[in-house]
Amino acid sequence: MDLRIQKTYRALNSAFTELLSRSPYEKISVAALCDEAMIRRTTFYKHFRDKNDFFAFYIDSLRATILDLGPLPADRSERDFAAERHEILHRLTGILLRNGSLMDNILNSSMFGTMSSVICDAVADALRERNGIDPAENPQESSAAEFAAGGTVRLLLNWWGSEHAAETEDAFVEEASGLLGQIMEA
Repeated sequence: MDLRIQKTYRALNSAFTELLSRSPYEKISVAALCDEAMIRRTTFYKHFRDKNDFFAFYIDSLRATILDLGPLPADRSERDFAAERHEILHRLTGILLRNGSLMDNILNSSMFGTMSSVICDAVADALRERNGIDPAENPQESSAAEFAAGGTVRLLLNWWGSEHAAETEDAFVEEASGLLGQIMEA
């Protein structure tokens, strides 16, 4: 990918994180996002249809960052799925704990239903990707990934709504990882 495009995407992601930590989603305009990222609106619209399209890109970029555990072994038997789940969940909770106001603004947004659907889709895609699941070849495992994604997001929301402290992160990761293992390895 062209370096200018990478720079634009990084600037937009950083600006959106900053704006979302200060304001709910619906109060962030494309103009404000472009001003914060120091890019022109024409540049934004060259890459994205609208703010919702950008949000899906933002979540996908976050997903890629969280999942970047290096190359996967070719032989599935050489992988430690439990350790991978733990690492991914720790990365996710770490990002959320460092950006607490961002998470609070997402939860308090009138667009939360739509946003949570995008987040669940990203989690399901991540589960399929990490587990090498092709939905066309194995629809049952793909459905299990969808189910696990919904449960993981719901469990995360419960944790965030009740205590979401660094002291409880390990307990949350253990619980979520165990449930994911039961669903995905069944």
